[in-house]
Amino acid sequence: MTTSDLGDRVLGIGTKALQLTVRVVISWLLQSKVFAAEPSFRVPPTNVTVVAGGLAVLPCSIQHLTDGHMVAWTEPSGFVVSLNEKRVFEDTRMSVERPFKRSWNLHIREVRQSDAGMYICQINTEPVKKMEVMLYVQVPAIIADQNSSSDKEVSEGETVTLTCNASGVPPPDVSWFRITNPITRVRERIGSDGEILRIHNMSRDCGGTYECVADNGVGEKAIRRINIAVNFHPEVIMKTTRIGQVPGKETILECDAIAHPLNWFVWERDGVMLASDSSGKYKVEMFDSDQNPDQKTLSLRISNLQPADYGRYTCRASNFLGEDREIMSLYDYSSKQIRPTTTKEPEIVVTYRNKSTTPRNWQPNQSHSNEHVDQTSSVRRKYGKPEDPFASQGAIYGGNSQARSLFGPDQYMALLAVAFVTNCIGGNVL
Repeated sequence: MTTSDLGDRVLGIGTKALQLTVRVVISWLLQSKVFAAEPSFRVPPTNVTVVAGGLAVLPCSIQHLTDGHMVAWTEPSGFVVSLNEKRVFEDTRMSVERPFKRSWNLHIREVRQSDAGMYICQINTEPVKKMEVMLYVQVPAIIADQNSSSDKEVSEGETVTLTCNASGVPPPDVSWFRITNPITRVRERIGSDGEILRIHNMSRDCGGTYECVADNGVGEKAIRRINIAVNFHPEVIMKTTRIGQVPGKETILECDAIAHPLNWFVWERDGVMLASDSSGKYKVEMFDSDQNPDQKTLSLRISNLQPADYGRYTCRASNFLGEDREIMSLYDYSSKQIRPTTTKEPEIVVTYRNKSTTPRNWQPNQSHSNEHVDQTSSVRRKYGKPEDPFASQGAIYGGNSQARSLFGPDQYMALLAVAFVTNCIGGNVL
């Protein structure tokens, strides 16, 4: 409002001399601050939340501020940060910024958690006017190496305690997971939330990678991975314990070992370790398992089989907890093949083709195959010759003399023909 406007309102329309006098008096009163408004804050007290490392802007807007007044900022400890636009605090991260004439904002760069607290914007009126601004600093979750578990090596049966020392503002929640597939990183949630996870009666199936995840909703989650190796006694596994091959050919013996650690894994014969040699007679190779990191496969390739190569081979695995071994027999398959003879008549087996007596899932010795995995013992146990020639219903057992005496010459020849067609051609040669 100008002096002229104020004079017109006071006197209305009057003489020019009188109006001029009134304007002069009002102008003097304004300059003497008789009618001047008190400085005041244009915004109410507020709270500011910022993530550590960012920029905090603490607002302070003042109206009716004159040259005779000063604006000051104080920090949570009570120290003066600034007077008007001049910083008097030693922390160079702080400054007063004035994007507008009425703005007296306090900027804090690279905010730290220790910066949190109450800041006060003040005007040196009588009495002093103050506006409080509360600064909250959030800190993303972190997992400290100190007092947190690292990779462990334990034995089966032990109790394992895993610790995850997590912190942040606000305090984070800690969850536990176990990686079930190391390749795809598929995981399952285990245990209850908290910084400590206990696993009782540890077994080899419980080994692997564990994750503790700390999350407080600020920034990225914190993850710590802990590998647990479980030591256990070796176990040697063979898919078969007998294998046949004809002389002059090659064969491969294989066995699996499951152990942790696996310190020693070899093929032996007569107490002597077999290894790859320059002659090419033996070739030893080890393979990893795609499913179990503690499982290995050891193969022994034997070339140009000779009579001296047939016999027993030992697969042995050991570690500091003990050892395990299995034996595989390699035999001359050519000596197992049935050849026709005219000096001795073979035992006959006549099998009726009914559901109760027809052997299933069993094939004869295949003459076109060079290598043979012997299943004779298991087959004879299942389909072996009973002591009583009539103990198995639907089958007739007996030597030729017994068959002749039971059935007569004509019936015997008929049975012999049926036996040949049924068993030899049909493939059920025991």
